[in-house]
Amino acid sequence: MPIFPREETLLSLGECRDIGISQTATAFNICRADGSSLSTSNYGSVGIPSTTAGLVKTLNVTANATISHGDTNELGDNSWGITTTVNWAEDRPLYLYAINFGNSKVYWGLSDDPTKTETPATVYYKNVGGANVQGNFLCMTDSGGDDLAAKPCVCVGAIRIQWTT
Repeated sequence: MPIFPREETLLSLGECRDIGISQTATAFNICRADGSSLSTSNYGSVGIPSTTAGLVKTLNVTANATISHGDTNELGDNSWGITTTVNWAEDRPLYLYAINFGNSKVYWGLSDDPTKTETPATVYYKNVGGANVQGNFLCMTDSGGDDLAAKPCVCVGAIRIQWTT
């Protein structure tokens, strides 16, 4: 029987270990499960689709990710297709995604679509905005860095949002 190389999988697809979320009056954060900052010595892990189809890769997360809301409003620059001229008091889910960049780094994204397995060909970044159609994907990083279009991703959770004009 031939022996095929394989990637070792420590976590199941979508499983997070020591990853948490926190929220302040002005920001939504990905951090350690205890609320402290992620770092190379205090990291979390996520089971994420590998860049090799059909495999799961366990990647360490060594830095927090943050997106503002409220008055500074990086999150509010993205409407996902809602009417933005009226208050919207009903909860709406946004799904949190872990994005695999080159089997070496995890980025985070938000979408109103819970079924994505790959980021779309066009993604939006927190410093630019523009995720204004249902199904758009907002990356919790600034543009100008790594290109996060068409990368493997997995939904790892959800948050609830409301819209206020």
